[in-house]
Amino acid sequence: MENCRYIAGKGGTPYIKPKKTTTGNVPKGKGWLTNHPYVDMLDSYKSNKKEWLRKYHKRSVIESVFSSIKRKLGGYVTTIKRKIQIAEISLKIIVYNLMILVRKKVGEYF
Repeated sequence: MENCRYIAGKGGTPYIKPKKTTTGNVPKGKGWLTNHPYVDMLDSYKSNKKEWLRKYHKRSVIESVFSSIKRKLGGYVTTIKRKIQIAEISLKIIVYNLMILVRKKVGEYF
């Protein structure tokens, strides 16, 4: 629930899939506001579940890409300085994209 507040505070819209056991009922007497980002997210989920899940699926695709990059190129950075870490991560993303491109091009010939 605090994740929803953090995401909304940064200007984003939270898409965190509710558990199957979530009823969507707002707890009473615990300082909840009707405009809490978690409550808004649940309302959006309940009102148009199909559209909400379509948007949520974009997140799962991105997480799959991150997972693939970590498996293929390592889930760590070897540098200490922040600027160089950013460059290292950027290079991993470029290498990953090149690997996908080569795999697609090679597939066209066979």
